[in-house]
Amino acid sequence: MTRLLILLLGLLPAACGYHLAGHGKGALPEDVKKVSLHANGVPHYVVSVLQQRLASAGYKLTQVQQEAEAEIRLQQDHVKYQPSAFDRAGIAVQYTMSIRGHMTILVHDQETWDSGVVTQTGDVFVSGGPASIEASRNRLEKDLQRQWLQKVWSRFRSGF
Repeated sequence: MTRLLILLLGLLPAACGYHLAGHGKGALPEDVKKVSLHANGVPHYVVSVLQQRLASAGYKLTQVQQEAEAEIRLQQDHVKYQPSAFDRAGIAVQYTMSIRGHMTILVHDQETWDSGVVTQTGDVFVSGGPASIEASRNRLEKDLQRQWLQKVWSRFRSGF
């Protein structure tokens, strides 16, 4: 009985599929090599990183829709930045930033894969003057954008 319990506990992590993220064949069919990338609401530097990752994965990017064997659509909602904690005087001392978006793959104008909504959040603690707060906010947004792209890329590479 103890052996069976140990065996079940050992196999349980393998059953969830969590370990597969980023290790599948990907969301694109294997015969697709030319892709077009359309980004809406995504900062240019994030699109640039995605283009580099696609190129290093062996995909050729094309601007002409008719040449592409698949279309990758990257959509991001606006970045939310709202107060989340206040001091006794009612002044915000912490802000939460949230980025939401998703990636969709179309092959022959048919949607074949969607990443689902990917959300990345982080906090900015208010200290110092306005310049310091704005610098912290900008730094957090860039970090969250990179983390968001990493999540989307992992889902894309795994195909889940």
